[in-house]
Parts: sequence; structure tokens; C-alpha cells
Amino acid sequence: MVHSGFNTKRWVEIALINFCVVALAGVTMRYKINFALPIVDQKYLMHGHSNFAFTGWVAVALMILMVRYLIRNNVETSYKKYNRILIAEVMASYAMFVSFIIQGYAFWSITFSTITILISYFFIFFYWRDLNKAIDGGFSRGWLKTALVLWAFSSLGAFMLAYLMANHIMIQDLYFASVYFFMHFQYNGWFLFACFGIFFSYMHRLGLYRIAFLSKRLFIIMAITVVPTYFLSILWLRLPPSLHWIANISGILQLLVLFYFFKFCL
Repeated sequence: MVHSGFNTKRWVEIALINFCVVALAGVTMRYKINFALPIVDQKYLMHGHSNFAFTGWVAVALMILMVRYLIRNNVETSYKKYNRILIAEVMASYAMFVSFIIQGYAFWSITFSTITILISYFFIFFYWRDLNKAIDGGFSRGWLKTALVLWAFSSLGAFMLAYLMANHIMIQDLYFASVYFFMHFQYNGWFLFACFGIFFSYMHRLGLYRIAFLSKRLFIIMAITVVPTYFLSILWLRLPPSLHWIANISGILQLLVLFYFFKFCL
């Protein structure tokens, strides 16, 4: 579990600790619904909880598994850089979490949120280069590269949201469109594609080589539909009927992907 300065076991433990922090924040929010806890601002805690869940828990966990993918594929590179990137990501995430709890959307919380995004750009840049050296088992490289692209793309929503909050621009449609843009391309883009890539790599490593055929077909459908399904989150904007149809058809196609994926697993 230790390879060239990268201790996978230790990092997984840190990711699980971060998950426990997310869970504790969630329990605290639910506690405040029925009991008094004046020292904690519910709205500030909610912002800290959601942002830390994305950057401190899920992103860190996926980054660890993706680095492990490189190690398992015997990619020759300096793994110490990923160590430094993860240290910076965790530190910035905790600073952001505390800042949100204290002041909500304000200078320091926005600053540390921006830093986590900039750190992600460093990871994307270095990982993309190292990923080109990996053997493409189970068409995993296609999934992981697309995950990196969607991760970077999702940050546009975060930057727009930070701009609106920093300048006190209270246009509700823009606010929610930015939030849903970030969230959609995080969990339906970066998170989901990274998980599929890691999963199919694992299947290929088990010797299920026919999985590569299924992986590529599912990837094509998911890649085509990931952008149109964003419109499902903003149908309240009274979009043109054509976008409604495109979004609904894309959603149905993704349900078919889910069906065939579960059928394969069984």
C-alpha cells in the first residue's frame, strides 16, 4: 500500500476521517432542527457541510483511488507530487469548512473555495500526463480523462456562484443555475465518470476482459448525455421545448445505462 512516497492506506484513513466530519456536520444540522444550539448558524454550517463533502471527502477519496490506479498500472512518475497535492487539498478544505461555519459566504470562505479549485487544476494537469502512460484496461482511461474534463468544467459554476455572492447580486435564476451547474457536473460528471473508470479497471484486473466492450458502449452514451441532462435541473427557467425533449431523452438513455450496468453486475 506504500509506493514511492505515496501511502494509499494512510490517505484512505484520512478520507474516512473527513467523511466522519461530514457526517458529524450533518447530524449537527439535524439536531438544530429540534434543539437549541445558538453557537452554530444553521445556514453557515449547511454551506460548510456541502462544500467540504465535495472537496474534503469525495474529491479526496477519488483522487486517492485514481493515484492507486496509476500505481497498479505501473506508471513511472513521481508520486510525491500527488502527496503534496492531497495535503494542500485537505488543508484548504478544512480552512474552507471552518470559514464557512464562522462567516458563511464571505472573503475567507470564497478564497479557500477558490484555492481548492486551483489545486484541482494542478491534479488534473499532472494526472492527465501520467494517465497517458497507463495501459487502457477496460477502457478506463476514457472514463478517467472525461472525469477530469468535467471536474474542470464544473468549476465554472462555482466561480459564477462566488462572483454573485461576493458582489451581492441576488438574481435567483442565476444563483440556482450556477449551483445546479456545479453540482450536476460534479456528481453526474466528475464523480460518476471517475467511479465508472475505477470500477471497470478493477473488473479488467479480475480477468473479465469482455468488460471493455460494455465499458466503451456505456461510456459513449454517458459522454453524449452528460451535458443535455443538466437542463433537467433548470427546467424552471422555461427553456425551449426542444431542450425539454433533449434533456428527457438523455435522462432516459442514462436510465438504460443504469439498467444494463446492473444487469452486467448480476
